[in-house]
Formats: sequence, structure tokens, C-alpha cells
Amino acid sequence: MDIKLRYSLILSLLWAVSLFAFPRTEKDTLSVTTIKTSSSMVVQESKLTMLEDMEKQFPIAIVEQSVISTSEFTHKLLEKEYQQDKNIQASRAEVAAMFDQIEAEGKWVDSFRNEDIQTLPLGISYTPKDKDGNTDDGVIVELGLVNATVNTKYIEFTAFARITIPQTDKNGKRIELFFGANNLKMTHKGGIIGDANLVLLGDVHIPWNGGKWLLTLKGGMNLDTGNVQNLTYFNMDCDGLKELGIQAEVQFSRDMILPVDSNGEPMSKTRSYKGADGKTITIPNRVTGNFGIVSSGWSDIIAEISLPSFVLASMPKGFMFSVNKAIFDFSDQRISHDNFPKHYYDNDLLFPSIENWRGFYIESLKVGLPEAFHTEESIAKKQRVSFEAHHMIIDNYGVSGHFEVNNIIPLSEGRTNKTKAWAMSVDQLGVSLAANRFTGANFDGRILLPISDNLQKKVTDTTKDNPKGLVYSGLISEEEFMLRLSSLNEIEFNIWKAKAKLAPNSSIELKVEEGNFRPKAILHGEMAISSDINEKETASSLSEDINDEKEKAITFKGITFQDLVLQTESPIFQVGYFGYRGEVKVANFPVSIGDIALSSNDQGAAINFDLMINLMGKESKGFAAKTRLGIFCNFKEENHKQQWRYDRIDLSEIHIEANMGAVQLKGNLKLRNNDEVYGNGFKANITGTFGTFGPISCKAIFGKKEFRYWYVDA
Repeated sequence: MDIKLRYSLILSLLWAVSLFAFPRTEKDTLSVTTIKTSSSMVVQESKLTMLEDMEKQFPIAIVEQSVISTSEFTHKLLEKEYQQDKNIQASRAEVAAMFDQIEAEGKWVDSFRNEDIQTLPLGISYTPKDKDGNTDDGVIVELGLVNATVNTKYIEFTAFARITIPQTDKNGKRIELFFGANNLKMTHKGGIIGDANLVLLGDVHIPWNGGKWLLTLKGGMNLDTGNVQNLTYFNMDCDGLKELGIQAEVQFSRDMILPVDSNGEPMSKTRSYKGADGKTITIPNRVTGNFGIVSSGWSDIIAEISLPSFVLASMPKGFMFSVNKAIFDFSDQRISHDNFPKHYYDNDLLFPSIENWRGFYIESLKVGLPEAFHTEESIAKKQRVSFEAHHMIIDNYGVSGHFEVNNIIPLSEGRTNKTKAWAMSVDQLGVSLAANRFTGANFDGRILLPISDNLQKKVTDTTKDNPKGLVYSGLISEEEFMLRLSSLNEIEFNIWKAKAKLAPNSSIELKVEEGNFRPKAILHGEMAISSDINEKETASSLSEDINDEKEKAITFKGITFQDLVLQTESPIFQVGYFGYRGEVKVANFPVSIGDIALSSNDQGAAINFDLMINLMGKESKGFAAKTRLGIFCNFKEENHKQQWRYDRIDLSEIHIEANMGAVQLKGNLKLRNNDEVYGNGFKANITGTFGTFGPISCKAIFGKKEFRYWYVDA
């Protein structure tokens, strides 16, 4: 066809399609119109719904579920790690040659009855069936007899067996298990005498689930010494297989999980392994489980298995799992449990049927929290905080499970770190693992600032309506811990006999370093102080409300602060700014404040004020006194926790100087606090000048009970 004609047909077809796809009507919603302007081309927005908008309107949740792709247990690795003994290789080759001879000579029989044994070698070959008549898929059992020795009471044979299983070797061929025995005894009438156990020739290593597990069948015959143990064995009678005894171990890839000790510390990276040949080699230390079982067939194995404590390889410092009871399920005919996570059903991960699932079902276990979580007991015993849980599975999708617990760490026991800690509770905690993905752990609780904690009384958990401490919500991912304060209510600053209200921009960080939380509070807000002079912490004072109705000698309201920083590392206490914008009183007299400052070190802290006391109220400015006041607290560590304790209020010597023309007063005042007769006020020894008289030594009282008064006696 002419090239021009071809192009014409193609262009005609495209033109026809364009007419069909983009009809030129006023209702066309697919067209894009351009409008010329003097400066540029403006493109009118299409009425199409864009893909990202479609996703917002009709979200589709796509959960990727795939078998773990990386393989640790390759045939190449196994040949390097487990070098086969030459005697074992020769014995297996001998058994294979014997069955080749039986096949070549057609020496297969239905049973080993006496009348069937005419010439050797002889063999039986069959495919096992379960109780319902179903064949064991891909499994072939072959028995062979050679080398008969006739005695007066019995005939002794050398017997061999070969079981071909569905799993494949490095060449893609089905794996063959070889068994042997040198002393199979049979009566002259054809009955087998005693236990006819044929033991596995050498250890057999079978990669599983894409090379993420390694199943090792333990051989029971040492060909160097002749010692025989019934570890993995084949028990037979004259008609064939009676039972299959298995002693095995399962290793898990270090890419999936890692072994740890009872405290969650990493185990050595290598360990010793002793094979059936009696030789000891060094192999990588993986999570390894052992089990033993007597089964009717290869594809119907369900056995309880022992497993050590382990952590996820993706989170070696994260949650620890200690197994109480686990089951190895390798049966196609029955199921060991039906406690599968919801995402298995949502994503159809049990296809074609639940009975075909194979893996490890951990019925009960203990979940250890990451090492950053501490209690007084866990620090003393050097253990992880843990809780009992149920239902975890490990299969070709990885590790899956969901665990929840309430009130695992009470506020009275919880610590953010091992030394100089803050009190911390974990009221709720949930951990989710889905198909070898750590989908996260959420935890909620409370943090008690060290300046809010009363030391001389036991910190106790209170009701949810009046929780003690700052409420937080936390989240753990594979990379980090995250913390968010869900409420910033009023809190007590017990060290200063104060109650503070935090501003919304206050924050608490809870970073994790070297297995410990490193809390840091950056607080902004205002506080009110109410205390008596020389008041000490007692059992009764601790139970009193800071802002009770009883009048106090010192009452400061509206003290503002910014960047008040608390942390567990030096400097543990510092502040950026102090100010005031409220009412300040000393002995119920109005006061002006100046030069507010914080002084602190690792032993204690004090907040200091310059005070100007107006002894007669705002309308009378003739009586004024100056002093400096300090509110002191001490620091020490008790029960692995920072302890800030209110110590005292110190009021420096109060200086008074009044000039009212004819009357002039000068001297020092002493605070009178809650006096039964005089109430709150000051008494003084002063020098007074009265007109032309003076100076004269005087006594003075400035006070308030039901009313404000002053008195000078010269």
C-alpha cells in the first residue's frame, strides 16, 4: 500500500475518533478553552475531576501483602555452613543405588511376608494416604531389604528406606530422605521382631518459605562410631511405614527476628552446632526452636515447639517477645488454631483454605516493653517491664499479632529513666504487627513534673476525673518515639508553694537516648504563690490545697514566666524570663516587685524578689518598706527519681523609712504571721523624730485583722 495512502487512512481514523470522543456541543465537559489576552495565554480550568481529587472523594485503601522476598537460607549457604561428611554422602549414594537396582530388576513387592522373599534385593513403593483416603501430596515412600543372614530363630536383614518429599533441592529436584538399619530381624514366618526403626542418615537441612526458615531433621546414625539414636526415624512393619518419628530444629532468618536473653540483651552472633557425624561447627546464632513428634505422615505434622526470646530485626531495641507456648503447624489436613489477625481475612491471605496454612502459632507469650520504659522494680532487677499476651503467628508473611494492656505502669512506680527520672505512667498500650511490619504502638499515660511532685507523701493514681500529672499520648514507630500532651491543665509547683497555669505553647519532649527517655519540659504561663514564712513541709501541710481560703503571709498572683526549662540532665533547672502583672501581698499588705531572678544548681533552686511594701495602702504613700524575699527548694534523688522539695521562704531584714514632715520614722521590721491577737503584720524597733523631739527609740506595729491599723509607741 502506498505510504501516503497509509498516512491518509491513519489521519482519517484519528479524526473520526476525535469527533466521537470530543463532540462539539455546549455540554462538552472534556474540552479545554484558551482565551487570548494582551499579555499571555490564560487557560480556562477544565471541568474534569482530577485524579488526586477523585482519590479524596473515593479513597481506596490498598494494603500490600507480600511474602518476604529476601532469602538467607540458600542451598549455596547451606553447603558452606554444613559441609556433609563423606561417609554420610557415600551411604546415601549406596541406598540410592540399591533402589535403582530394584527398579531395574523389577523387584517391587506388596509386602515383606516370608513367601514374598525369594531373592534380594526387594522393595516396597507406595504413596501414603490419610485416614480419609487422601494421598500425601508429593510424598513417596520406598522400603528395601538386602544382605540377609539366616539364623535358627530369625532372619536378619540390612534395611533401607527413601522418602521423597515435595520440597526441592538446589537443582529443583524433590528432596530425598534416606534411612537405614543393619539389624532388622524377621521370623521365618514373616513377622518383624521388636522395633523396626530405620534412622535418618545424617542431618538434613531444608530451606522453607522462600529461605526465611531452615528446618533441620536430626540424623540418628553416626557412621564413624556405629552409634544409633532414634532421633528422626522410620518405623516399619511388613506392609510398609507405621510411623515417622522426627527430632528437628527450626532456625529463623536474622533478617526477620534476632535472639536475645531474658533481659532483652543481644545474644552472641555465633553459636556451636553438633551434627549427626559428631563434629562441632560454628554457625550464625539465629532464633532456633526444637520439637519432637511421632507422625503418621510427612504432611501432617503439628507439634509444640520451644522458642527463645526474640526481637524484630527492624527494631532490635524495641519490643521483646518471650514465648510461653508455641505450636509448629505443618499439616495440610488440620489446623492448630483459628486465631488469625483481621488483616489475614481482609486480604485473603488464607487462600485456598485455612487448613492449608503453615507456620508457627504462639498461643501465649510475654511482651517486654522497649528498654526506655522503667519502673522502680525493673531498674532494681535489671529487667524489662512486660505483660502477658496471646495469639502471635509467624509464617511466610512474617510476624503478626496485636496486643493490648491497661495500667501496665502505675504513676507511683513508673520512671522516665534509670537516674534522676520523672514519674511516668503507662495507662494504656497497644502493639500491632502485620505481616512482618511493625505498624506501630500507641501508649497513653501521665507525666508528673518533678517540681509538682510532693516527696513526703506517696504518689498515688487518682480518678480519671482528677488525674495527677500531665496527660499525654505517645506513639512508637520503627524509627522513633513520639509524644504529645493531650491536655495542659493547672499544675502545682509544690517547690514554691505555687499553682501554675500553663500556656498552650508549653511543651514536653520525650526523646530516647541509650535506652532511656530524656524528658525536657519547656513551660510558659503564670503562677500564684501562697505560703507562710518559715513554713516547712509536713504531713498535714502536704494535704492542704495551695490556694485554700486561709490567708497566707506571702500571696503573689499573676507571676508570669517564659522558657522555664526542666530536664534530667544538667542544667536541670533554668528559666528565661520572670515578670508579674497581678496582685502581690506580704502579710496582706500591697507590694511592688522588682528584679525577679532564678538561681539554681544541681543541689537546689531559689526564686528571689525585690519587694517594696506599702504599709498603709495605695492612698497613703508615706509608709513604705524594702526587702528581698527568696523561696528555696532542695534537690536530691530518691527511688531513681528527681526530687524537688520546698524548703523555706527567707525574708531579708525589712527596712522602713517614712517621712511625713513633722513625723519621720526609720528602722527595721519583723513579720508577724497569723498572730492570734494582732493578725498578719509587722512589728518594729524604729527611731522616730516628732517635730523638734527626737530622735527617740520607738516600738511600732503595722497590721491587719478585721481592719488595717498602725501603732507607734515612743
